[in-house]
Formats: sequence, structure tokens, C-alpha cells
Amino acid sequence: MNAIAQTLPFPRRRSPVAVVRDGNVSIPIYLQGDGRYCIIYRELGETDRTHRPYKDLAKAKTVAKSTAVRLAAGEQPVTREQRAQLLLAETILEPFGVSLVAALEEWAAAKRNQSNAGPAYI
Repeated sequence: MNAIAQTLPFPRRRSPVAVVRDGNVSIPIYLQGDGRYCIIYRELGETDRTHRPYKDLAKAKTVAKSTAVRLAAGEQPVTREQRAQLLLAETILEPFGVSLVAALEEWAAAKRNQSNAGPAYI
């Protein structure tokens, strides 16, 4: 241990092995104690950081680059719940041979016509 590390009341921060940049997005890659490389980034609108470890530095750089490009473009990942809802909607529409977009357009048109017709009296 060097003299500076002995006098500090806290451990020194490690600097990243590499930093991948795209636009105003920077994703650092750190070397973990077990030899893996970890990319750390924050998704758009999220407060928690995402840690993704990889055994190979080249793989970590590739994933960091694609993530940086995606974040710089403003794209957000699809959650499991959103994917499940999409698959359910496509399954429901499959027997009718209608795309999800066509079904939503038809539904929106029906809602507009219903709201323009005024209140329904029975």
C-alpha cells in the first residue's frame, strides 16, 4: 500500500479501463476483482444504474457501443411486461388476420364516432 492510500479514510476510486462514447452519452467499463469487465449506465428516465458484467473486454465494448447509440437516440428498452402485453394483443388478433395497428386505428375511429354521437339514451 502506498502512503497516500494509507492516509485516506476511504478507498480510492478505480478509474475505468475504457469509456465508450456516442454523442453526449458515455459508458464506462470497469475491471472487477474477479476479472470480468462491467459496463455501467443509466437508462432514460431511470434512477438506478444498470451493471452488466462480461468476461471479454471486446464483448463489453461492443455492448457498450450499441447501448450508447441507443441511449443517444433516445430509445428505451421494452420491458418484460410490455413484451407480454404485445404478444397477448397479437395472439388475440391472430384469428381475425388483423394487425395491431389496424385494430387500434379501427378502435380509435369507433371511439371518436361514439364521442361525436353524444350521450346514448336507453
